[in-house]
Amino acid sequence: MLKQLGTKEGYIRFMLLSGSLFLFWFLLFQQNRPLWITGVNLISLIGYLAPIVPYIQAIHQSEGWEKTFWRLLLTAHCSYTIGESSWMFYELVLGREAPFPGLPDIFYLLFPIIFIIGLVFEFYSNFNKFIGFRFLLDILLVVLLATILSIRYLIEPIFREEIVSPMAIFISVSYPVTDLALLFAVLFLFGKASLKRGNRYGPIIVGAALFFLTDTYYMLMNGQDAFVSGGLADLCWMISLQLIGLSAVFRIAGQNKIPAEESKDIHPSKENHFLVYLSYGLMILVVTNFLLDSELNRPGPWLFVLVMVLLLMRQKLTLADNRDLVQALEKKNQELHQVNQLVQRDAKCDFLTGLQNRRGLEEMLDGAIRRTEEEGQAFALLIIDVDWFKQVNDRYGHDFGDWVLVELGSVLKGMTRAGEMIGRYGGEEFMGILPGTGLAEGILVAERLRKAVEEHCFRKEEKELSLTVSIGVSLYRLEEDRNGLMVKKRADRALYRAKAAGRNRVMAEGQEIEGES
Repeated sequence: MLKQLGTKEGYIRFMLLSGSLFLFWFLLFQQNRPLWITGVNLISLIGYLAPIVPYIQAIHQSEGWEKTFWRLLLTAHCSYTIGESSWMFYELVLGREAPFPGLPDIFYLLFPIIFIIGLVFEFYSNFNKFIGFRFLLDILLVVLLATILSIRYLIEPIFREEIVSPMAIFISVSYPVTDLALLFAVLFLFGKASLKRGNRYGPIIVGAALFFLTDTYYMLMNGQDAFVSGGLADLCWMISLQLIGLSAVFRIAGQNKIPAEESKDIHPSKENHFLVYLSYGLMILVVTNFLLDSELNRPGPWLFVLVMVLLLMRQKLTLADNRDLVQALEKKNQELHQVNQLVQRDAKCDFLTGLQNRRGLEEMLDGAIRRTEEEGQAFALLIIDVDWFKQVNDRYGHDFGDWVLVELGSVLKGMTRAGEMIGRYGGEEFMGILPGTGLAEGILVAERLRKAVEEHCFRKEEKELSLTVSIGVSLYRLEEDRNGLMVKKRADRALYRAKAAGRNRVMAEGQEIEGES
């Protein structure tokens, strides 16, 4: 049975069984108060003992500071269990109410104190970065608003009672104060877990929140002398401690093992909407209370002024965060625009030669056609092809052949004038676009390029060769051509005729080879 409590399935089954048995006994023997009180107290005691098993196993499986964390949680749990046992001893064995203040109160108060120490120890041992000032403001707002309500409905009634013992006053005030500290720890833990998108602390958060609510209900009822021992509040206390113990079960199963160093930090400006909505809800309750009771000699209204100051500070932080986010967004947009420009440039740039690639040349050709249609000026088109380039690759290798193309691109680009465009059309073929240039002038430009390549020595390390090119020239005619397809075809045919005529020459469209009829 004890081994089963260390497993998730066994522990949850025990929780359901003990809770169901409590309800069954509560409903069945409610008319017989001695039997009712005896049964629910014994069931509660058994329920409190169950989490001790997974706590001990979690301690054995942990090391370093994590072992200390589980030890503190076990100590806090045992403290409350001892307090509950001593309460039951007075009620069941001695047959009278436990004295106030008395031994049970000491152990009851030690539970939230040790529990909070454990959580604080875990926070500072586990997380690398501070969670953020605005987040702490959200928690502080909720706790201050809860403090105002606590002062009004829990603490002030204590001083109106005829309590002559300073110790009794101290113990009575300590209950709501420690519960408020517990509320702060729970909210901090909840915000930490939600911002990290983790559920490691889920059982602890739910259990501690249920304990806080049950304790608050108890103090409200006790202040009106309406609390009855053995009721559903005892069931909620038992379930809350069992839920906190469930975290140890998850640790044993390896689902919430805490690494020695956690590198995932939290963005300090991330919003936690639950805390904001909770603070608004408590604000409504506080304002409603002030409308019903507007005495200014109580601390509540002055704490409310502090709340309003904190709200203004939080609003200022929110506006500052929004301004920073807008600036960051503008910076990201600028960076994205620059990246897009680089991507577009790279998409039109030949990876080998650095010249315009086929896509870029096609866009330049379309632009030249549009300008021709607008201005009425023709332009010349050159198709340049390397002679016998396959032999270069076969003899010297493809790496040297690639270098030759890069060097050739530099030679061609160096011979172009302002406004003229040159690029690699594909393989060993290049294209030139000469805006505002007639056919005769285009032939002269092509001849200049051909001669520059012929006279250039392609030398790399110990390899050296001479290279020639053949060039076909065509003219875009506005009245005949509506796109770049026809002008490219005419340049290709002229290039073919240059190759057929013996290579290393320039041929224009319509130009005949010597000897042809």
